[in-house]
Amino acid sequence: VLFIIDQSGSMDDLVLEVEKFQGYKNRRRFTIVQAKLINTIETLTDNTNFDIVAFASDLNVWKGRLVPANVVNREAAKSFVARLRPLGGSEAQELAAAGLGGAANIEAGKTNTIKALLYAFGIDPDKPPKDDLVGPGKDAMKRKIDTVYFLSDGKPSTGKVVHTNEILKEVRRYNESYKIVFHTIAIGDFQKEFLQQLAEETGGV
Repeated sequence: VLFIIDQSGSMDDLVLEVEKFQGYKNRRRFTIVQAKLINTIETLTDNTNFDIVAFASDLNVWKGRLVPANVVNREAAKSFVARLRPLGGSEAQELAAAGLGGAANIEAGKTNTIKALLYAFGIDPDKPPKDDLVGPGKDAMKRKIDTVYFLSDGKPSTGKVVHTNEILKEVRRYNESYKIVFHTIAIGDFQKEFLQQLAEETGGV
């Protein structure tokens, strides 16, 4: 299992469905997703292998390989997730507006969906394979990922491909070889149809 979690600036926004998200430290999208992911990690069993990738404009990879969900790795993963923060959120925007250097953080806090999704295949869209063969990349073969949980709130805003139809086309192309199941979790108001289609096309929910 690979968990991919969005830490772009928009994840700093508040959820609007107040009744639906009671009992959290605050109503920030990222706080809710973070809590849910930590709870999910806690439920993993020893025979599950997993890794975590956080993404905004770039990727923040936890291990870079699948590791067994034993007690030690689960605790380390929960600590990794607990330390994550949205990049380029409201605080950075306020600093940038005041001319205090928040602009760099805003740039880092865009949503590079294509880079995050293709990571599951061991493909970097900025350095695509030199030939036209679309076979499993050696990194993906090493990881043997068969299931991805993709948590995001935002419309893609940066990266090699930003149009959602083109992103789906790229995933479709590589997934002919890989057969990875993508489950998607949408939080916030945006094009939920995109994440729904990504899940349905790959056998996920």
